[in-house]
Amino acid sequence: MFVEIQCDSFKHKEPTLFKDGLNVVLGANDGANSIGKSTLLMIVDFVFGGSDYTVKSLDTIKNVGEHKINFAFRFEGTMHYFSRDTNSPTKVTICDKNYMKIEIINLNDYTNLLKEKYKLNSSYISFRETVSNFIRVYHRDNYDETAPLRSFKQDTQNKGLKRLFKLLNEYEEIDLADKRYQDYKEKKETFNKSLKYNYVYATPNKTEYKKNEIEINNLRKKKESGIRFRRNILWTR
Repeated sequence: MFVEIQCDSFKHKEPTLFKDGLNVVLGANDGANSIGKSTLLMIVDFVFGGSDYTVKSLDTIKNVGEHKINFAFRFEGTMHYFSRDTNSPTKVTICDKNYMKIEIINLNDYTNLLKEKYKLNSSYISFRETVSNFIRVYHRDNYDETAPLRSFKQDTQNKGLKRLFKLLNEYEEIDLADKRYQDYKEKKETFNKSLKYNYVYATPNKTEYKKNEIEINNLRKKKESGIRFRRNILWTR
């Protein structure tokens, strides 16, 4: 689990600790806004591999400057320490307990590591797809209470449902059906294009069939009339 976060740019330099269960971020007693609650939640999303903090919290970075976030997880009793810099958000540093650099890895490897440590075994869903939907912050434009399955503003209900089934390990049958549908759709589009360019001809419908049948009978009659006409010429000669 996520257990601590620390940054030299915070007002309080000491690590902020998190405990099992519910953790609450409280503002001042007078209910004042703009004291950093949303910013802290954006940093938590940053800790879990998100990129919105460096993209949508530009005022914070403009006023504070580029800064490094130190954070730690505990998995099965073992502590894991990391840091991530706003100046190079695609990299994550693996640290010792004093947050001294051990190794630098890319963001994708980091989120795959978290997925493994949190024992998210589904091959259908990434770590970010798993957690992003649950980090609801004003800056991320995903706080619409009427659309709880949408992870971001332009997200769709259909994609949200798919993520839910993936998270519950119930997506395999849906995936197979979706693949069959996409295969059918591709075949249909290919067939329609073949018809468009006259590479193939479709079987006529009932109306076309009757029309063609009448045309065939007319041609057959013309053919028989022509044969009789030629025969009459021959007999006349």
